[in-house]
Amino acid sequence: MNTERAIAILEAKETIPVQYDGKPVWIERVDERGGTATVTIESAAAPQVETVKVEQLVEG
Repeated sequence: MNTERAIAILEAKETIPVQYDGKPVWIERVDERGGTATVTIESAAAPQVETVKVEQLVEG
């Protein structure tokens, strides 16, 4: 994924599924300059927040 798409998903009114490392995530924030996104991993037992490269995110 690219940063423009990550921002569009973040700003979308509807829920758009996104995965990181095969796990569903929720995009919390996108850093355009650094090319990273802060995501919450939904499948974790307790909410787990990570900052990852946007290109590692997969839509769908």
